[in-house]
Amino acid sequence: MWFALVVSIFAPGISVHAQFLGNNGITGSTKAPASEYVGSSACADCHQEIYRDYSRTGMGRSTSLITPEFLKSWPTSASLSDKNTGLHFDVYVRDAHMLAHQIGLENEQVHDSSIVNPASLTPALANNICMSCHQTGDVRVLKPGKDYKDFRPGTPLDDTLTILMVPPKRESPPQQDLLEHYYSMTLSKCFRGSGEKLSCISCHDPHVEPRPEEAAAYFKKKCLACHTEKSCTLPLQIREHQRQSDDCADCHMQKRDVREISHSSITNHRILARPDEPFPDIAFQQSTPALPDLIHLNPRPGKTDAAPPALVLLQAYGELVEKYPQYLDRYYAVLDQLASSDANNPLVQGALGNRDLQAGKYETAIEHLRRAINQGPPKTILYTELADALVRVDRAVEAVEVLQQASDRDPFNAELRKRLIVQLIQVKNFTNAKKEMEIYVQRFPADS
Repeated sequence: MWFALVVSIFAPGISVHAQFLGNNGITGSTKAPASEYVGSSACADCHQEIYRDYSRTGMGRSTSLITPEFLKSWPTSASLSDKNTGLHFDVYVRDAHMLAHQIGLENEQVHDSSIVNPASLTPALANNICMSCHQTGDVRVLKPGKDYKDFRPGTPLDDTLTILMVPPKRESPPQQDLLEHYYSMTLSKCFRGSGEKLSCISCHDPHVEPRPEEAAAYFKKKCLACHTEKSCTLPLQIREHQRQSDDCADCHMQKRDVREISHSSITNHRILARPDEPFPDIAFQQSTPALPDLIHLNPRPGKTDAAPPALVLLQAYGELVEKYPQYLDRYYAVLDQLASSDANNPLVQGALGNRDLQAGKYETAIEHLRRAINQGPPKTILYTELADALVRVDRAVEAVEVLQQASDRDPFNAELRKRLIVQLIQVKNFTNAKKEMEIYVQRFPADS
C-alpha cells in the first residue's frame, strides 16, 4: 500500500498564481493549467510572515518540489524495517523519479495551483484535509481508479480515499492513538458539545508550530475561546504547581512516548476531563445498518448512512482478514457478489485467483491471475501468486519468467528477488541465479 506523507493546500478552482506558473515554465502542458504543484514559496510574496512561520513547522520542512537539483542532494536509496509495526520501507530513484514502497514521496510532483482556505470550508471538509495524513483507521482504501494525489482539499476525501475502522467493544475500548487524531477528537466532549463544529483548525494553525516554551499559553488561549478560567474546577494555586504550570493541555490532553517513532511523543486528542474518564457510549455505536461491521470514518457529507462501494469493501476486508479473521466470511460474500456484477474488474479477478489458489484449483487460479495482470495495474502479489500456481502444476520455467517480470517492475523488493533466485536454482538455471545473487548483494548490502 502506498501511503502519502504530505498533502498540499491546493485544489481545483480559479488560479491565483498564473504569473508564478508562467515565470517557472509551467505552461503549454497537456494537463489543466491548474494542476501543477507550485510549493509554499509561491505564497511568500504576499504572505511573508506566514510563509516564514510555516517554514519552521514540521509540515513545512517535510514538503518540497521534487526536481533534478533536489534529487542530487537527497539520499537516493534507503532500506529499513520497523519491527514494531512490521513494515519494511525501500526508497529509491528510477527514471528520474523518487519512488518509495509504503511511503509515497512523489505525491508532491503534481498538485493544483488554486488556493483553498480551510477556514472557509465546513468543519467536515476542513477535517478531511487533515485526515488525509493524520487519520489511519484500521484500513485505508483508494477508490477505484484513484491515487493519493487525486485528493483536492475542499472536496470530500471519501471521493478519493475511504478510511475504515474495526468497531471497538466495551470490553476492549480503543487503545491505538497514533495517527488517530480525528477519531479521538470525535469522542471528546468538546467535539460532541459543539455539534460537531469543532475541527482540527479550531486549535491548530497549520502555518504555526509554537515553540515549547510558548505551547502552554498558545493552546490555553485556544481552550479559552470556548471555556473560561472558571471552567477549571482545580484552584489556580494548585494548577500553577503542576508539572506544567497552568497548562490546560498537559492535564486534559496528556502525552505519551511513541513506541513506533524514536524520540517522539503523541498527544491524546480525546480531551479528557480526568485521566480515568470512560469512553462515551457513542464510541460503541458508530456502525450503521448499511455497514454494521465497520466504522466509516470519513463518509461523504450528507451520506453518512451509505455503505462504501463493494470494490472498496472487498479490498478493506481482504486487508483486515490477516489480523481480524472474523472478516473472512464477509470478504468471500462481497467477492461472490462482485463475481456476478463486476467479473471483469482486475481486482475481482485477482481476488478470485487468490481464492482458487488457496482452494487448490490451480488451473483456474492461473487464468484469473493472468487476467488480473493483463487488465489492471500490475501488483507484485499477483505475480507471486501466479508463480506459486504455476509451480504447483509443474510449470516452473514459466514461474521463473513471471518472477523475473515482477522483479523488473519492483526492483527493490528484497523478498521478491530472493524468491526469483530460489526458483532459478530449482530449474537449475545457475548462471542467471548467480547473476541475480550479485544484483541482490549490490542492492541490499546490509543483507549480505
